[in-house]
Amino acid sequence: MKKQLYVAATAATLASLAPHLVQAEQVVPSADVQLEDSLGVNKVLAGAVDSQLNRSAHVVSPSIPTVQPLGQVSPADQGAENKVQEEQAQLEAAKKQAIAAVSQMQDLPSSLKNTYLAKLQQATTLQEIEAVKQEVAQYVAQRQQLEAKKAAAKETLTKKEYLFPGQRSDYLARLEQLGTEAEIDGLLAEADQMSTANKAIFQKRDAIDKGIDQLRYLSQEQKADFKGPLEALQSDKELDAIFLAAKKANIQALKDREKEALTKAKAILKGIKQLPEVTDESLYKGQMEVWQAVGSYLDGYLHVFDSLNPETDAHLTNQELKGRLVRLYDALQYGEMEYIARDLEQKRKQYPDNQELRNLLRDMFYDSYASVATGSRDASFVGFINRDIYPRQKRFNELYRILSGTPLIPLTPAQPIPKKEEPAPSDKPKITARLETREEQLDFQTITRENPNLPKGEKRVITKGEKGVRTIVEEVQVRGNDILSRKVISDVVTKPAIDEVVEIGTKEADEKMMDTPTPPNKDEESVPQQNEPSAELVKPGQNQNKDRRILPRTNDTPSILSAVGIALVSLTGLFIKKRKK
Repeated sequence: MKKQLYVAATAATLASLAPHLVQAEQVVPSADVQLEDSLGVNKVLAGAVDSQLNRSAHVVSPSIPTVQPLGQVSPADQGAENKVQEEQAQLEAAKKQAIAAVSQMQDLPSSLKNTYLAKLQQATTLQEIEAVKQEVAQYVAQRQQLEAKKAAAKETLTKKEYLFPGQRSDYLARLEQLGTEAEIDGLLAEADQMSTANKAIFQKRDAIDKGIDQLRYLSQEQKADFKGPLEALQSDKELDAIFLAAKKANIQALKDREKEALTKAKAILKGIKQLPEVTDESLYKGQMEVWQAVGSYLDGYLHVFDSLNPETDAHLTNQELKGRLVRLYDALQYGEMEYIARDLEQKRKQYPDNQELRNLLRDMFYDSYASVATGSRDASFVGFINRDIYPRQKRFNELYRILSGTPLIPLTPAQPIPKKEEPAPSDKPKITARLETREEQLDFQTITRENPNLPKGEKRVITKGEKGVRTIVEEVQVRGNDILSRKVISDVVTKPAIDEVVEIGTKEADEKMMDTPTPPNKDEESVPQQNEPSAELVKPGQNQNKDRRILPRTNDTPSILSAVGIALVSLTGLFIKKRKK
């Protein structure tokens, strides 16, 4: 307040001094006025200024008894000014501290941070600075709470069951863009609904994964190949298709593994049919009983396994496939025992009095060695034949060789099945499928019809025959260079065959009156003239003058006319002769 009074007094004083300044300029006559005169004028002006300031102070504020000389401040005014400066310094320090704190906050977006910094720069009181700081703190707290909720939601989505990989990635990406807790809650609710909808597919996929593991005859590499794509499949149809393919491959793997046993069983049963049955019960009592019980079934047992088809039998369970495998080894093992018995019996008959040969056969075949249910790939039958049959068979053949003086030729069917080592999974070629297209020709038929207008025996080709084409597309499954199966995908006649039409003449010629016809030109016989239309019947009601087709000319016309003329002459002669009588 005092400062304002001083300013007002100074302004009033300067205004009152204006006339004196004009007077002073008039007193100075010229620029050559002596310095002493100037100093005198200055003294006059100084006194006038002091007196005028005193009068102005009294006019502006009667409460101020005297006006301090210009340039001097009272102690009270100095204290007030110091206080103002101190408050301003505190404001600037608080502002600087707040700006530094906001600048270092990493949780603030750049745009929002710049807004808060601008507010701090414009603040004029400590209260405004505190308000900005509280606003920033509140935003940071909300931001931290939102980030914590996002982290919890991310963990929930990561562990959420029954979400496909693409769905999970989409939810996680959308989560990062959300800015409120309500939006996060909505996203989690949507993920829950999707998980519920996908549950049936995931459960089926897990069941198929376990089902592939239980396919007994697939290698581990094959199982891995079928299970690998399961994660990406999202429909029942796709899952069913891959499980069906795995089942087909399982059957094919079984047939591939037992290919050698199947070939041997076929050879044994074929050999049995070429040898007579054993009939000496004193030697073969047990074998004869077994053969009577199972012999008539072995061809059927073999067929049960041999007829396995991956395309039609994929529905069979592991237990059913095992049953067919058991039947294969029933046919193989029972058949092998019968074949050995019949083969050795033929050799024994050459030396019927040799007791050692008889004893060996009796030890091998007199006792009943098995029941119908014994034979299988893993049963004790294998141990029995290796322990009790093969050594005696070997001894029998050695003795027979000595007796006959011929070298021993091992019987291939009587040897144990060598264990074939499976190639390493990495070396075994995979099963691939390809389409093959082939064409077959279709023969045309020859249609023969009679033409009464052609001389008898004469032929004319009306329509030339052309072979047709049949296109067959097959799906071929191969492993390496081996063809496993063929399946016809389509069989279509792409070009129908054109039947050949041939006319044969049936017209009888008059041998007496027929002129000798000129032989027809071969070209004219096979190729009709362009300007002579082919023969065609005229339909009733048709304009014959306009549409009638003209028959081809022949050499028979003169002969016909001659015959008619002769006939008329003969009839006339007979009529005249009769009248004369």
